[in-house]
Amino acid sequence: MDGLRGQLFLEYSYRVSAPRTIQFEIVEFYEDGFVFRRRNAEIKADPSYRGGTFWTQVGAIPLAAGEYWVWIYEGGVKVAEAYYEAGPE
Repeated sequence: MDGLRGQLFLEYSYRVSAPRTIQFEIVEFYEDGFVFRRRNAEIKADPSYRGGTFWTQVGAIPLAAGEYWVWIYEGGVKVAEAYYEAGPE
């Protein structure tokens, strides 16, 4: 973390039989369970697609000391989660 925000790196793979757009929901929340950000992301997949990587910024502004979680959903199903701690500056 750079004091304000950090980068979350996701690696994924899909096999599809026809072109489609795959939508993700990114949910970030504090240690008390309070959701402070929800946003959507998408990737385009075609039959030759095998996967890729995705970078996204995470972290509250300003980043207070404490524990944080990021959950990634696809079609309402949690497919990834990340945990991080921020210390006092």
